[in-house]
Amino acid sequence: MAMCRRLNGQYWLTKYWQNYRHQTDVCHAYQVIINGGLGIENIIILMYDDIAYNSNNPFPRRIYNSFQEIDVYEGVEVDYAGENATADNLLAVLLGNPFQLIGGNGKVLSSSSRDRVFMFYSGHGNVEILGSIFTLLPNNTSVDATTSANALENSYGVYCGFGNDDGGDGVCLGSLYSVAWL
Repeated sequence: MAMCRRLNGQYWLTKYWQNYRHQTDVCHAYQVIINGGLGIENIIILMYDDIAYNSNNPFPRRIYNSFQEIDVYEGVEVDYAGENATADNLLAVLLGNPFQLIGGNGKVLSSSSRDRVFMFYSGHGNVEILGSIFTLLPNNTSVDATTSANALENSYGVYCGFGNDDGGDGVCLGSLYSVAWL
């Protein structure tokens, strides 16, 4: 899942070319857990999903999390993309409440107290979003979560300078924490 940003009074999961690394971190995590044997039916992805087909992308339909040229976007199934990638939908997914969803495919957690839930959350850090999501979950829920930044700090980019053919600084392919952890 990608980090949320406030825009026009509502929270949206991170979008725009400049936030390339957050979406690639999510796709990299997806590849790691799929290759580890977890079934797609057990994975829910919320991601703005505007990087692979972005006009700035020199490799259309592909995204990379390092300079190793491994397409981490291949096979990724995004359940909530674009305008459906909101903090409200994220909370509904985590609480297993399909009736609060707006858009997407309706997939929510259907776990019980015996299940273990792993959540990968990539982003800049944000007190209003990150702090509130984990405090709203029921106490009897077993959630393991890892983030590239806590609620009060920024994440740091790695493999930076990608796509700087236009004379700009380019973007970073990953977040330092996420790439190292994955």
